[in-house]
Amino acid sequence: MLGGSLGIQSGSRLEMARISPHLPILVAGALMLAACADDQPSEVARFDHTPKSCRALANFTSSAISRFVGPIYTDEGLSEVNLDELPPTPGARNYGCDVHFIAAGFPSGPAGEPATRSVNVSFKLYDSGDRTGKAKDSFRLLRDSATEKPKVSAAKSITGLGDEAYVVDDASLSSASTAVTFRISNMMVTVGARGSDFGEGRSNNGEPSPGLVASVHSATEAIAHAVAPNLDSIVNE
Repeated sequence: MLGGSLGIQSGSRLEMARISPHLPILVAGALMLAACADDQPSEVARFDHTPKSCRALANFTSSAISRFVGPIYTDEGLSEVNLDELPPTPGARNYGCDVHFIAAGFPSGPAGEPATRSVNVSFKLYDSGDRTGKAKDSFRLLRDSATEKPKVSAAKSITGLGDEAYVVDDASLSSASTAVTFRISNMMVTVGARGSDFGEGRSNNGEPSPGLVASVHSATEAIAHAVAPNLDSIVNE
């Protein structure tokens, strides 16, 4: 999964303003507000650890994954991802699960039929300091850095999924992929899905068909909606 590159969206400009006779009052007010904000307690974090295995995640997502994968689905199940080479994030812990499906006879098969499907789910837990505040900041940095590129959508907000969520579609390769990232308290979860069909890339100028892009998108959201309401059970199994 695992995640996208962090960055702050460029293009913002600070405008210079005339000095106002009210400026001392405004500055004093801002300082008072900042002091009050510092006195506010941090939001209570909901999670103390990441999942210990992929078993509960697999149980809650198996139906959505099987619908996405279709005729090449097997009962292989999600397995833990080796994250040893992932750059560490100070004050955060990571855990991930994924599964891959390849059609029999690959790379040859009937045009339009599923060739490959994959799903990955990554968890990032913020476990020190203002844990929920750090998760909120990280989420917004990721969302704001997901700017539109050729064949890659900008981040689009999703309602009704965790505390906040967004989705990005990528049709820049011969396969289609979608990533949904949502936050619940001090945990960020990214659900990614990718798919390719036989014949894709030959009849569509090297790009996945609109139907495949839509299918991968809807499947990713469905899997994310299977994870979010069951996150406590997935984490605490």
